[in-house]
Amino acid sequence: MRPPITIGGFLILEDYQLIMPFTLGKNERMKSRTDIQTLFGSGKSLFVHPVKIIYSLKEHTNPDEPNIKAGFAVSKRYFKRANKRNTTKRLLKEAYRLQRDAILSVPVNKELQIFIIFTHHQLPEFDFIHTKMKTALVKLNKLLVDRNEELL
Repeated sequence: MRPPITIGGFLILEDYQLIMPFTLGKNERMKSRTDIQTLFGSGKSLFVHPVKIIYSLKEHTNPDEPNIKAGFAVSKRYFKRANKRNTTKRLLKEAYRLQRDAILSVPVNKELQIFIIFTHHQLPEFDFIHTKMKTALVKLNKLLVDRNEELL
């Protein structure tokens, strides 16, 4: 049996079946205003400069949807122009999309809601955001593992 081949982000198996493991679909993003408000009101936070993550675990109600939802924001205080904010959000989404496998310790019956905020005043390079996002997600995973061990 041949090992799987990756071409252009697609995973190609032996029977020519395409699998896209690295997508960030609409159902994986936080869109609801009430969910975002409750997350900011009762969520916990961690900070790895310049990435701040606000997170919360809640009961997973819909089994058809993924159990991790993410939102992204860039402050208008640091980036006055919308094109720079949008560029930074795109970089955040891309770094999260590639690194989200670092979060492995979410229980099946729970939904992890995270909101990622960029807090630096300079327009970042992708490599910088990529390394900081990985550090922040590994730290979040460690916190979740510690919390799961406390609940057991």
